[in-house]
Amino acid sequence: MVEKQLKLRASNTKEDCQNAAEALASRTNIEPWSTETLRDLIRASYRTHGLPTKPKGNTKAVDLDDLESWFTNRIQYSTVSLGFGAYKQSLASSLYDVVVAELDPTDLDGFRQRSLVQHLDNALSGYLAELAVARFFESKGIDNVYLDFGRSADVQDMIGSDIDAIEIDGERRDPAKKIQIKMSKPGSLWLPIGSKDEATADVYVLARVGLPYMHFVQYLDRLDVLQQSLSDLDGEKIEQITSKLPDFNPIPVHISGYATWPDFKRGSLEVVEKQKRAVVSSGVGSLADIDPNGYALDVEGLSSPSEDYLGAVSSLKWTAEEWEDLIKSL
Repeated sequence: MVEKQLKLRASNTKEDCQNAAEALASRTNIEPWSTETLRDLIRASYRTHGLPTKPKGNTKAVDLDDLESWFTNRIQYSTVSLGFGAYKQSLASSLYDVVVAELDPTDLDGFRQRSLVQHLDNALSGYLAELAVARFFESKGIDNVYLDFGRSADVQDMIGSDIDAIEIDGERRDPAKKIQIKMSKPGSLWLPIGSKDEATADVYVLARVGLPYMHFVQYLDRLDVLQQSLSDLDGEKIEQITSKLPDFNPIPVHISGYATWPDFKRGSLEVVEKQKRAVVSSGVGSLADIDPNGYALDVEGLSSPSEDYLGAVSSLKWTAEEWEDLIKSL
């Protein structure tokens, strides 16, 4: 019998949020999310003060009824499932971008090397995020959303709007606002805006992509070319690999919310003092505006933040009314 209330300990959030995800899956359909990706979504919301928790002794707890309501309204409402066609389209555009752009193989710190595969993974998730946001907007009243797929310029220099045009009532036109779509993983806590993105858009949308770990191998298997790629292995080893491959299921993308440029510029980040450290854990605003009062400044879930502005996933605009307002403004 599943308890009606689940504990959430700050010292063991991964295990407790996994239990919460499994309990949620036992009473409602969580597809297209797995319990692991749902765990990450729950954990991110908990760490940014977005779960409907209650005090329970020295820790916190969440009622399963409240958790299910949160999942329905906060997660499922703005989840988009992308199938094989969307993956194939995004992969093709990503390969074009990464190969043609000849990206710098170093990370932003200038020291760590990034392989083409790492660049490809990042570009692929970015395109999936854009496709998901387009489909979400189309489900909210826009007839068609046109994206800038198949770019030829340097991917690193692309700023401004990710939405090329929209079509409403048969009229295709530029959107009234510039929309930038930021990609992240289900467990991420923040919508970050760096110096190159500052004031280059009116609205910044966060889409968290549940890209499977073995997505490319699943893709090769779906195209029936995996066996050929493994031809140098003996039959038993090939069987061991293929038997572990899950089916290519729809890829879930959570359209987590949005913030406008004025939100970042005029808003504020919330800070909690923990053991002589000032920890940023929620809100939308500029890191430069924070006075840590002599404490070391940390950001929840980020070891070394390089961005100037941050928006916590639980502090973004996300309600049905807020999405409706945004769609009408376009």
